[in-house]
Amino acid sequence: MATVTANSITSTSNLEKLRIELNNLISDVTNVDSSINASSVLSTDSLEDLRIQFNTLVKDVDSIQSAAITSNAILPVNSFEELRIEFNNLVVDVGNI
Repeated sequence: MATVTANSITSTSNLEKLRIELNNLISDVTNVDSSINASSVLSTDSLEDLRIQFNTLVKDVDSIQSAAITSNAILPVNSFEELRIEFNNLVVDVGNI
């Protein structure tokens, strides 16, 4: 099992908290497999940049995890709440690597 340092995102969290925890999760996955494609999201990056890196990380985790993952890629029309839920699912998935 992978060590997960990223924290779940609560309903009161903001986009900056999500960005920080996404970067933590990218680091967690990199510790398992350094050949992942996701890269850190900067504070100056847009929500679209964050969504793209999240989706890339979902694919990375899916490719290195033997069991089916529970997180899904995020479409551009989805809300912050949906992004938060999928992020929390991905935290669990990374823990199961």
